[in-house]
Amino acid sequence: MRALVAIAVASVVVSTVAWAQDTDPATEALAPFERLIGGAWYLDDGYQVFEWGVGRRAVISKSYTLANGQATLVSEGMWMWHPGEKAIKGYFTAVNMPSSSTTPPDLKVP
Repeated sequence: MRALVAIAVASVVVSTVAWAQDTDPATEALAPFERLIGGAWYLDDGYQVFEWGVGRRAVISKSYTLANGQATLVSEGMWMWHPGEKAIKGYFTAVNMPSSSTTPPDLKVP
């Protein structure tokens, strides 16, 4: 019986140590977003809000414009870690989003 308890305790200790040493590249890569989470970030006539996605494996963002005291959702998307490219990638969709320029000067459109 003592041997069984010792084996159970040892397996818990080993799995806890392994879990503590296991790092998730997604959560590590997205850590710099921490300061933006939970706030509203205003710029000109709109603002953005950020929240963690499931398991902190993504950052969800929503952009709003302000007109006549009303907020209108114009864009939403997320940033996530792309394991194949080893980079943070962002995927967004937008509607009726105001823009000061349609094509940046250094962008060549075919």
